[in-house]
Amino acid sequence: MIDTDNLKPINDTLGHAVGDATIRAIAHAVRAVIRADDMLFRWGSDEFLLLMFGMPEAEARRRLETLNVTLAKTSLPYVNAPISISVSHGLVAFNAMMELEHAIEEAEEAMYKRKQVYKAQLKQVEKQG
Repeated sequence: MIDTDNLKPINDTLGHAVGDATIRAIAHAVRAVIRADDMLFRWGSDEFLLLMFGMPEAEARRRLETLNVTLAKTSLPYVNAPISISVSHGLVAFNAMMELEHAIEEAEEAMYKRKQVYKAQLKQVEKQG
C-alpha cells in the first residue's frame, strides 16, 4: 500500500489540478521502480495498491524506499513554488491469492503507522524552526 503524504494541503493551497498532477507524478515514480508484470492500482483517493508477485520482500522494500528520493526531485508543470511530494508505504508479503485480503489489511496498517511517524517528524521540524 502506498499513500500520498499531505495531499490535502497541496489541494487547498495550489488547487486540485496540482493535487491530480501530484498523484500522477507518484504513479509515474512507482512505475519507474516496478517491473512490467507488477500491478499498480489506484486505491481510494490518494492511495495505491501495488502487487509485486514473486519478488523477495527485501527487494520490494528496497525499491519502495527509493520512491521519496525520486519524488523529492520531481517538479510539476505550471507550479512555480517548490512542492514537497512524498509517500508512506506499508509492505506485507503473501504467498497465495487467498491471503491477499489479509495482506492488504496488514499493509494498510503498516502504512498508517509509517504515516504517523512521518507526521510526528514534520511536527518536530516545525517546532524547531
